[in-house]
Amino acid sequence: MVPRPFRRSRVRRVSAWLGAGLSAGVLSLTAHAAGDWPAWRGPTRDGIAAPNQNPPIRWSASENIVWRAPIPGRGHSSPTVVGNRVYLIGNLGYPQHRRAGQTQVYVLDLETWRITPVATSGTPPGWICEHQAALTDDGAAILVTGGKLDTGSPDTSLVENLDDWCLHLVEGRWERRTVRDWPRWEVRRNDGGRLHLFEYQTALWEMQYGAFRHPSLEVAGVKFPTLDEELGGAPDLTLFPNRFRPELPHEVPERPPEEDFRVHRIRVAGVGVRYVEGHSEIQMTVEGHLPDDVLARLVSDLEDKLARLERHPCKARVLRVG
Repeated sequence: MVPRPFRRSRVRRVSAWLGAGLSAGVLSLTAHAAGDWPAWRGPTRDGIAAPNQNPPIRWSASENIVWRAPIPGRGHSSPTVVGNRVYLIGNLGYPQHRRAGQTQVYVLDLETWRITPVATSGTPPGWICEHQAALTDDGAAILVTGGKLDTGSPDTSLVENLDDWCLHLVEGRWERRTVRDWPRWEVRRNDGGRLHLFEYQTALWEMQYGAFRHPSLEVAGVKFPTLDEELGGAPDLTLFPNRFRPELPHEVPERPPEEDFRVHRIRVAGVGVRYVEGHSEIQMTVEGHLPDDVLARLVSDLEDKLARLERHPCKARVLRVG
């Protein structure tokens, strides 16, 4: 499918809460329109629409809705409004429905209210979700950055997308704009069990702030185990704050205020090292070149500390995408 040229004289706008409808698998439009919405949080990236508009401040299943229809996929699609079309690139979906190496692209026509798949060529990012999609300055392509990729491996979690990708709209062609083949690893418990990092953080808060302490959790007469009980011993609350502080010279940069709380960064010999905490894994990415012996020490340090925190053997494996 080849998209039609943009028609700026007939622009419409889908309200900024479009993404909420996508996560539920239903797309809804409000009755108000004006101007394109080319990227997440709008044309000025601050969630503020153009002046002199009168968007609804309330909506429900029946109020201020002019049209609705189910869309393919589940959650985390990134909508981009271009002229009289809304492009939907990627989605999370259930594991059994994902197709590693493929990137789902759909378009909603705001005249016919039809959602149709877009046939693409070139090199796509793969099965991507939680990404950012923004119209390029010349209006000819959509730039996709960030997010997570499904590698298709049954024993690997979603992996960070490190590269920038362009979907050229007239041709329907994907282009890979960067090649960041940075080394990265994933560390898990040997038994595949979940990590207890959230419980550690809660225990640390309780120790630091007495008012934060809460009683043992009990639901319907069932008492949930404490962290000590789950670990089979006392948690190492001294080690936990230093879990991403390896035993080699490094710097800790100032944390950007908008960064996800699960992301932690250090710099080793001027090279960024990023740790991302997940439910059952920690992924480590080295954003550049470091000697092999330094890489080995970083991996060993993370393996050892996570095993001590979990009181269970942990193992690192190299992550590869594509």
